[in-house]
Amino acid sequence: MNDIRANLEIDFKFSNFASIADRSDSDVEMRKKQDMKERMKIIVAMDSFKGCLDSREAGDALARGIRSANTGRDKPDVEVVEMGDGGEGTAAVLSAAKGGKYIECPTVNPRFSSMKSGFFEWNEDGENVCAVDVAAAGGLSLLKPEEIDAKLTSSYGTGLLIRAALERRPKRIIVCLGGSATIDCGIGALGALGAKILDETGVLQPRELTGGNLGRIRKIDFSEMKKRVGETEIVIAADVNVGLLGDESGNNAGAVEIFGPQKGIFLDETESFRRGVENICAVLEHATGRDIRRIRGGGAAGGIGAALFATVGAKIINGAEFVIETTGLREKIRGAAGVITGEGKSDRQTACGKLPDAVRRTASECGVGTALISGRIEDADCLKHRGFAEMIGINDGLDEHVNVMNPEVAAYRLMRAGYCFCKNQYRKQEKYTP
Repeated sequence: MNDIRANLEIDFKFSNFASIADRSDSDVEMRKKQDMKERMKIIVAMDSFKGCLDSREAGDALARGIRSANTGRDKPDVEVVEMGDGGEGTAAVLSAAKGGKYIECPTVNPRFSSMKSGFFEWNEDGENVCAVDVAAAGGLSLLKPEEIDAKLTSSYGTGLLIRAALERRPKRIIVCLGGSATIDCGIGALGALGAKILDETGVLQPRELTGGNLGRIRKIDFSEMKKRVGETEIVIAADVNVGLLGDESGNNAGAVEIFGPQKGIFLDETESFRRGVENICAVLEHATGRDIRRIRGGGAAGGIGAALFATVGAKIINGAEFVIETTGLREKIRGAAGVITGEGKSDRQTACGKLPDAVRRTASECGVGTALISGRIEDADCLKHRGFAEMIGINDGLDEHVNVMNPEVAAYRLMRAGYCFCKNQYRKQEKYTP
């Protein structure tokens, strides 16, 4: 197979991923004075390739490729840091960083089929802390393509996981948003936690707590739900900054417009679905006094965070920044020659608070450049404008008929990308070796 790129010009050690071709003669002379034998330190901080590889698997594959490049030098010092942004796999990343354990329990998927899933638990300052991934019971990856329909999907299963975590009496529950199959504004989760959700005829049954029924709801009784939550603090780790009905600056593109297509909402259904979201926002505001229409991160995972913010005062935080802080990534980046990050698909949504952009921003603050290596890259101009020094799609130019969601295929192509990436770095450096 052809190399992923024949012209990789990223220089880890001497320019924080600036192109060697753009150097001045003085830059080259200064470079000659550097100790070429010094091992370069590379930080690999990948998000998961959803439905394919988790963060650790993706990072390890890329690192194997980097280390396998026969450069005639000491092998680069590569450190893989498990990451997440609030999306699928984030609870496991937080648990790994804290020495936690997995707790299995029964729940249902977004279409109410029974399944086994779970959450994570660890001790922090003598108190229990739990972390729940929305995607663990409400994720798109749990459904067949023909089952994806936001009118029929619910966050009820996610609510059951939170309910099971509450039974362990934790000080705090971190709900990691992202990768969900729903835009039900959290009514499914609220119902599972004990809230009574009513239309004009009475209390809706669990299977009626779906996105398609948002317009029917007239009242919500939270009394039993609040008793169950008690003194437990609920923290929402959102993977995007999108609001339910747009942002605070007046942009009206919200959860329905941005995430609707991937969750089975057709273009001609967008307006009616948005009216349903507007209705539940009004009902929640009437019941709680809190306006959730445009709060930052409120549109993540179909609005679960916004609903928990309104009903039990949940705190919504940026998931990527929280994981970066928890894993100590900033300290690991300091002194590194470069950072590599990536995800299954990078596009405009990446710039809405997702992990690769947060990693890039953190690295930039440390004076280190960042390369983006993802399964697929769209909206390259937008991403380049964000400041990524280089962007590589691992499937570019390769056989399109291969199942790229096969974990073995994805791992091999990541390893191959790492090999070519590192090989070209040293090849470019050798031109200027004294």
